[in-house]
Amino acid sequence: MKRFESPKADLRDLNAEAVAGLLEWSADLVLVLDSQARVIDAAGNAETVDASELKRWRGKLWADLVTQESRGKLIALLDAAIQLEPLQPNSSPKKAKINKLPIEHRETRLSEAKSFTFQQDALSTWRQLNHPLREGSLPISYRVRRLYDDGPL
Repeated sequence: MKRFESPKADLRDLNAEAVAGLLEWSADLVLVLDSQARVIDAAGNAETVDASELKRWRGKLWADLVTQESRGKLIALLDAAIQLEPLQPNSSPKKAKINKLPIEHRETRLSEAKSFTFQQDALSTWRQLNHPLREGSLPISYRVRRLYDDGPL
C-alpha cells in the first residue's frame, strides 16, 4: 500500500466529522468496535446494506453478525488488528503474549488487547466475512485497524 507522504501537514485541519465523511465515502461499510468487538457505530453505502440493518447491528457483538463459517476468519482478523501499532503517534510499545494455537482452538480475550506489542506501519490483511441478512447474505471484505492506544477498532 502506498501511504501518504506528509499526512500531518496535508490533513492537519481535518476534524472528526471530516474523517468520518472520508471513511464513509471511501468504503462500502465502516464499523467502529469497542474492546469487546461490539459494534458501537456503523456507516455504510445504501447500495451495500440498508440503514435499518446497520441500526440493528449497533450494540451487538461482531461475531453475532457474521455467519458461522466466517467466525474463524473474524477471529484471525481481530487477532491481526490487535497486533498492529495504533495510528496514534508516540504510542508506547508493549510486551506481546501471542497464543500460537490454531484459530479454531484459540480463546481470544479482546479485553486484554492492550497487552500486545505492535509493529509500526503494519496493516491487517483483508478477510471476507459473510453477514446473514433477512434476504440472503452479504459478503464484505474487511480490514481492521486500532485508531489509538486503548481505542476502538
